[in-house]
Amino acid sequence: MREDVPSSIKNQAQDLSPDALVSLFRLELSDGVKIYFTPHPTVTWRGNQYDEIACTLSSMEQDTQGRANRPKFSFVNPGGIFTTPIQNGLLNNAALTRYRLHKADLDANNAISIKEMFRISKIVSLNKTMCVAELRDVFDGHMFKLPARAYYPPEFPHVRLQ
Repeated sequence: MREDVPSSIKNQAQDLSPDALVSLFRLELSDGVKIYFTPHPTVTWRGNQYDEIACTLSSMEQDTQGRANRPKFSFVNPGGIFTTPIQNGLLNNAALTRYRLHKADLDANNAISIKEMFRISKIVSLNKTMCVAELRDVFDGHMFKLPARAYYPPEFPHVRLQ
């Protein structure tokens, strides 16, 4: 089992009547605008109102060698309200964060949740009613750089300089 899962969720893993998990999404466009939404009825959590917009995150799987595929995020586009921001490139490399939490923690406004972060890689399909975006991990892509790391003694005593 994952180590970053809150203990309240671990305790309910074997429960015969577990609490419902609620998904909340925060989409941060490339210009800094944040959109909060949920596939559930409109709620307020930690000072942010999450509006009800039908959406789903799918295809979060791994192959036999442990490589994760790129999940798809589908959301409604009623009357094409997201079409202009998409055509203006505001969803290019936008950050999508999914919070999963128990309904009881949502009602109590507790900061206990599982946080998953993604970047929008590309828009797979777009029409007046629906939009499908391909996601990637925040560490996957041309915008990510690993910091340089030096391996010198005394921090690494088994390394010899010659």
